[in-house]
Amino acid sequence: CISIKHEKHDHTLIKIHGILMILVWLNLTPLTVYIARYGREFFERPSLWFYVHKWGGLLSGLIVVLSIVVAYISLKGLEFELHQTIGVVVLILLMLHILLALFRPAPDTRYRRAWELVHSISALLIFVGSLTDIIDGLYMFKANSVCYVMISLQLVVYGTIFIILENSEHVSGCLKNPCLCFKSCPHIYIYVMSLGGNTSKSSLVKSGLWTVISIGIFVSAVVIIELVLA
Repeated sequence: CISIKHEKHDHTLIKIHGILMILVWLNLTPLTVYIARYGREFFERPSLWFYVHKWGGLLSGLIVVLSIVVAYISLKGLEFELHQTIGVVVLILLMLHILLALFRPAPDTRYRRAWELVHSISALLIFVGSLTDIIDGLYMFKANSVCYVMISLQLVVYGTIFIILENSEHVSGCLKNPCLCFKSCPHIYIYVMSLGGNTSKSSLVKSGLWTVISIGIFVSAVVIIELVLA
């Protein structure tokens, strides 16, 4: 694996590798996934969300390949231990994911639902694998525990936004009884109240987008600073 214990490794290149991966998996990828799921509510042009998702995904793929090339140069070859093995598996899944996207069936064909299911499952596997590799990389650099707390916070925020947007009608009804809503789902209540209590789907989607961007930038900045100083 990529280890700071080996003197032959270029630590600067390893850190560049880590920074690129953090930018992709904690920022760009969540953003493109969010736009794919809820972009129809955000963009006025009906097809704009698709092009943002498409080119964002391709850009993510290019950065991942570049990052792996940087790591390969630093290691002067391949060392198939845990970190690299997970990375290679994620890379293969990502390439298959992009290739599958090129053969997207038309909306009215019988294969469309199956394609959407495979596309979603592969995206989830890629994200889980990449997040696991980031955590493993931070562990190898003996990163401060604040990094793990920040990443956990980011996931909690993403989960909260997802629950709210997938159940926007229920959230609107729940807020009619604020006390009951706060007792049953305090994190959802606090988040919606921080938006001024506006529970319309379009308002929640727009505020959710800026939340995803903001928390991604904040968490990435904390983790990158820790990585650079390691």
